[in-house]
Amino acid sequence: MNAAPRAVRRQRHDPGERPFIVIWESTRACPLACLHCRAEAVPDRDPRELDTAAARDLLRQVAAFGHPAPLFVITGGDPFQRPDLTELIAYGRETGVRVAVSPSGTPTLTEERLRAVHAAGASGLSLSLDGSTAGLHDAFRGVPGVFRWTLDAWDTARALGMKVQINTTVTRHNLHDLPDIVRLVAEHGAMLWSAFFLVPTGRGRRLGVLTPGEVEDVLNFVHDVGLTVPAKTTEAHHFRRVVLQRRVLADRGEDHVAALGLGPLYRELSARTAELGLAAGARRVRRPPLDVNAGRGFVFVSHTGSVHPSGFLPLGAGNVRKRPLTEIYRDAELFTALRDPGRLGGRCGACEFRRVCGGSRSRAYGVTGDPYAEEPWCGYVPGSFPHQRELAALLAGAAPVQPSAPPRTTAAPVQPSAPPRTTAAPVQPSAPPRTTAAPALPLVPLCTTAAPGGKEPHRAQHPR
Repeated sequence: MNAAPRAVRRQRHDPGERPFIVIWESTRACPLACLHCRAEAVPDRDPRELDTAAARDLLRQVAAFGHPAPLFVITGGDPFQRPDLTELIAYGRETGVRVAVSPSGTPTLTEERLRAVHAAGASGLSLSLDGSTAGLHDAFRGVPGVFRWTLDAWDTARALGMKVQINTTVTRHNLHDLPDIVRLVAEHGAMLWSAFFLVPTGRGRRLGVLTPGEVEDVLNFVHDVGLTVPAKTTEAHHFRRVVLQRRVLADRGEDHVAALGLGPLYRELSARTAELGLAAGARRVRRPPLDVNAGRGFVFVSHTGSVHPSGFLPLGAGNVRKRPLTEIYRDAELFTALRDPGRLGGRCGACEFRRVCGGSRSRAYGVTGDPYAEEPWCGYVPGSFPHQRELAALLAGAAPVQPSAPPRTTAAPVQPSAPPRTTAAPVQPSAPPRTTAAPALPLVPLCTTAAPGGKEPHRAQHPR
């Protein structure tokens, strides 16, 4: 078999001591009106935002985690609405903090502004692309012209030598367009393509959910195109399960479609991928996913300084104005609990993948009100993968070293009003859990924030 440790990458440092990435929501001001915006962004800046002095202090707090400091991503809203953006990027570089920027696709993304950000020391740029055409992308972003502005900024940043990450929010509006989006990523070039799976917060509550079967099909599609473009997922932590399953099946020479029960959506996406020629020609080395989750390698700081395990998990653990970020991340009860796989309930708590997956804690909270409940968009039944011996060898190389904690069948609720659950009900009654992976349900007709170099109380890891 291939070297097991490369199936899923561990963080280089103890995730209980320092995060891999810090996302800072620098403002909620943004001229766009995106359908899924967790921040429910507004046109004007909030007077309660961290000012320049407070933002500089936040950068010093990030540096205090030690060398090398976590990656610091300035997002929003639109961070280009802050006049001190380049000053803060330069200060981050002075303090030894790598800074990346995640702007909105607006007319502010001029070559002059991008040159200034690059000159100040930004290590990378992430942009959102939610459709392969102006019609699809602009409809999702709520403003005509965003598609063109995004492509222009993408090409300009690449010409300047900046690392570019492209984030795509996976929803019903673009399910069938995903191969064409990957085509654009391959043509324009990017350090990474991140498929972000919607969490129902902010405006995103009004968008239709996917079934676990459809999610499984898309996760396997993302795995496939990882040989064409560097690919990862955001808020779909069970992608790491899929990667491990696919490794075992490939080593055994077994058909993954049959073994995992993949459905018609997967077949459609695969056929379109082949039609576009994305499955032919030179193949790259697949990028192993990094084991990061809310509060476990990831922390979000809001525009007012409140600290959260994720931008889509609106449970606060303190404020950087009153307590150092290092203390909040390391010692706050919410963070330490989220790093304990023994706290997971339902199928997540009983799952053999719980230490390298853990499910989306943000989505669990958004759907059930309990951040320790099972992942609502996962249909895997624990123990059902047929090759447990081979899987155990991979898990031994991928799982982080943590104090042992027995799996729980009941999740500890955060609030008395959120009762424990033995198992979590599927998001839709018509989508039952699957033994390996149940076929996707019949497709529904089309209706309608992670950070460069790595992977988001209302917004996600960090796509807007």
